[in-house]
Amino acid sequence: MNAPAQPSDGGGKVVTRPAGLADCRRVFEWANDPETRKASFFDASIPLADHERWYADSLDGDRRILRIAEVDATPVGLIRFDRDAKDPKTAEIGINMAPKHRDRGLAAPVLLAARRDAATLGIRRLVARIRTENRRSIRAFERAEFVFVGAARVRGSDAARYEIILD
Repeated sequence: MNAPAQPSDGGGKVVTRPAGLADCRRVFEWANDPETRKASFFDASIPLADHERWYADSLDGDRRILRIAEVDATPVGLIRFDRDAKDPKTAEIGINMAPKHRDRGLAAPVLLAARRDAATLGIRRLVARIRTENRRSIRAFERAEFVFVGAARVRGSDAARYEIILD
């Protein structure tokens, strides 16, 4: 477990842990939340069987790393690292906050914890691609010191590309 990050709402500290099989259903529910789908580059609902396959493949593979962020032992979000096939020290980061834990100032502390997690995994550069209309996520990444590096297109949607180099 990594050093905790303090959320801005004065609650407990954010810690991360590896995602496990027991988290599959929870992550599925978070992924199919309407706000999550709206912020995603793939906005259709995800069938449970597809999610279970993706989740099992994610846990078994070596390119994708899933972490659960917790506050006071309560899961509050999912962090996803997808290592670059050509450069395993670079990874795309994704975050999905649990619906009932949004708007509590937790996203930036979760990202700060994720940064520390990535560094311990040998990742030195994190890349985030965020839908341009997802202002909430953009603010969280900026508060976690990610830097805007340019515009991108992802699955036909406008995106902002943010990056950070880790020590």
